[in-house]
Amino acid sequence: MKKQQLAVPPVALRHEKAVREMYNILSSVLKECGINELTEGRYQGNPARSYAVAQELQQEYLLRLARLKTGDEMLDIGCGHGLLLQEAKRQGISGKGITLSQKQLEDHQDLDTCLLNWRKIPEKMPGWKNQFDGVCAIGSLEHFVSPQEAAGGIKNDVYLAFFEVCRWLLKPGGRLVVTAIHYLPNMILRPKMARNQFFEPWRWCTPDFHLGSVAWLGGAYYPTVGELVSIAKRCGFLLNREEDGTKDYYLTSEVWIKKIRSALLRLKFSKEIFSGFKSYPLHTIYGFLCIVLFQSWNWQFRDQKGQGPPTQLMRYVWERK
Repeated sequence: MKKQQLAVPPVALRHEKAVREMYNILSSVLKECGINELTEGRYQGNPARSYAVAQELQQEYLLRLARLKTGDEMLDIGCGHGLLLQEAKRQGISGKGITLSQKQLEDHQDLDTCLLNWRKIPEKMPGWKNQFDGVCAIGSLEHFVSPQEAAGGIKNDVYLAFFEVCRWLLKPGGRLVVTAIHYLPNMILRPKMARNQFFEPWRWCTPDFHLGSVAWLGGAYYPTVGELVSIAKRCGFLLNREEDGTKDYYLTSEVWIKKIRSALLRLKFSKEIFSGFKSYPLHTIYGFLCIVLFQSWNWQFRDQKGQGPPTQLMRYVWERK
């Protein structure tokens, strides 16, 4: 009998390349600023908490949410610079991680990580079926759907495939922990606006400019608030916990911009910027302007004239039936 295959949309190579290039550039540049992870820390309303402590607390908290203990196995989808896997290792948890960025992979050669797109997991890693007690996707889901796929109306198909893959990976009763930035219902980016808008000065500093620039630079098209919950339920996941982490991402991003400015004043990463410019000139220049001058990344977490921030960072914990 022929084995039933998971219905996973094919890898969008152009989109994968955009994500990989962005993280290869950022990984080299931001490390020189003292930024060792590209997700939110855990401040718990305390802006005076140091960046390093907030990151440590976040990794510990995520493992608690996943209900992982010594001897358990976990998979980190989009493992970044490996902070979560390092904390898992410290606690005696067996962790594996996947990423698209070679630069990030070089940061954790002592960990069990590899270059792999999550859409290829069932094909490339058949032995991972029902292997894990916990699966985490911390800040990576934002890159799972390309603006082109959103424009083509298959966004929900991609998210459905993600949850099906996670169900395939998890043991019964295993937990899936996800953190992701979301569009709010009144601030959904039109896919056609995910483009370089620098030569459209009439759009500068508008919501379309900020959200569109972030989407174009990193291939990051966000889900909408409430969207993931209904899709996960269809795939047999029980929602265990849901919380708003927007304030944590705001505080983290404000630290990032201070560290970047400090490094600029010291000309700390001129070599890395030049290297990125040689490989990806348009992305490097536009990304630099959007992050440092227009501050498009920070804009999405800042209060807008008393109306709150334009996006929302949500943390979810699902349990596999």
